[in-house]
Amino acid sequence: RGHSMLLVDLANPGDRELPLTIRVNDEQHNLSQDDRFNRDFVLAAGERRTLQIAIADITAAPRGRLLDLQHVTHMAIFRGSSDRSEALILNRIWLQ
Repeated sequence: RGHSMLLVDLANPGDRELPLTIRVNDEQHNLSQDDRFNRDFVLAAGERRTLQIAIADITAAPRGRLLDLQHVTHMAIFRGSSDRSEALILNRIWLQ
């Protein structure tokens, strides 16, 4: 309550761009991709960036219902590529 943004400070120390996805789901999640929040983005080689995601976007993401922010059960940041040798630095996650 009282927050409007999710902020995620990430860095890509590698020499190639790094496709990533942020995922958030709640207790009601039915295991389908359209029943959760997903946001894809790309970090350029050597880039450090703070992603800003509106809480309203997270709430409105599931198709046909609102995501229950009082019962979030899972948040993940994962690579979109299959090369697992790429590094990702997660500096901080916070609400503002």
